[in-house]
Amino acid sequence: MGRLRSVLLLLASLSACGRSTPQPGEWIHCTCPYLTDYDDRAMHQVQVCTPNRQAAPKLAAECASRHQPGHFDPCQCGESKGPCDGTQACHSLENQ
Repeated sequence: MGRLRSVLLLLASLSACGRSTPQPGEWIHCTCPYLTDYDDRAMHQVQVCTPNRQAAPKLAAECASRHQPGHFDPCQCGESKGPCDGTQACHSLENQ
């Protein structure tokens, strides 16, 4: 019986691997500078949902790179735009 319980616990923990649960936090507004294909300097505005404000610049650069091709420098993040429920990690402010 103990062995069966161990196997069931192992299967339950493995099925949860890779599944991310939404983490509530706050929307943080970030400006991400980047180089275009023509080596021009440009900016991309995004908002990221994060419970950890220190993680916002990295999350913002990842988000911006999904919306705009180019080499992104570290993003500058500032003011909170309110609470978020974590169901959406980020969104671009350029396509609104």
